[in-house]
Amino acid sequence: MKKNNNILLLILNIILLSINLLFNLSLNTYLFGIGVLFLLFLGTLFKKYPLIFIVISIPVFYFIVNSVLDNLKITYIIFAISFLIYYIYSFRYTFNLINNNMNIKFNNIQIPENKEYLIIRYLLGPINGSNMNGIIIKEKDYFSLSIENNENNVEKLDILFTDIESIKVDKKPYMKSTTSLTNYETDFMKSSAIGKYTGDFERVKDFKMIPSYEINILLKNNTNIKILAFNEPSIFEN
Repeated sequence: MKKNNNILLLILNIILLSINLLFNLSLNTYLFGIGVLFLLFLGTLFKKYPLIFIVISIPVFYFIVNSVLDNLKITYIIFAISFLIYYIYSFRYTFNLINNNMNIKFNNIQIPENKEYLIIRYLLGPINGSNMNGIIIKEKDYFSLSIENNENNVEKLDILFTDIESIKVDKKPYMKSTTSLTNYETDFMKSSAIGKYTGDFERVKDFKMIPSYEINILLKNNTNIKILAFNEPSIFEN
């Protein structure tokens, strides 16, 4: 679905830019804009190499800033706004920030392109260990749970819909801490270990409240699976 949304935004922006040809947009600007739109889309195809997207962003911003300064007509302003929405969505898509409020990263788990999923923190269940990052994917007749342990090994568990007795979701506030250093900043969850820093930096800690969702999946064999999510767990809705 995410990739399809990217394609739809690309088509929408091509249409809006083409409309501006009727309002005295120069052909050179139009062709440059079409090239930039496709260049931006190309950048999203290299999700494993996000630096490519950053490099591509240079001509993208050059185009949008210079073209807007030369075209202050309302039709072009509408295109510029749509273009920025397209860029923001592409950025979030490339850096796996969609449906990932805590910016959880994986080494060996692949985030699906066209399936419903929820990035989670595994707390309790049949998989050994706890407080590990993972993802739960909604398939046709089961949930596929993948957990990445501290050694970056991936353990999987398939949960058939027919084996589920109940799913309970409790929305709770969650305190996220932010540590700021001079010329350096990192976000991490309160339960995470604090990294090692060197140098004479002044460390400042701040906290903010974000919503979290504690999800308890009870199976018919009385097995309880407890996970924590930071995005709305809509995949569990019928």
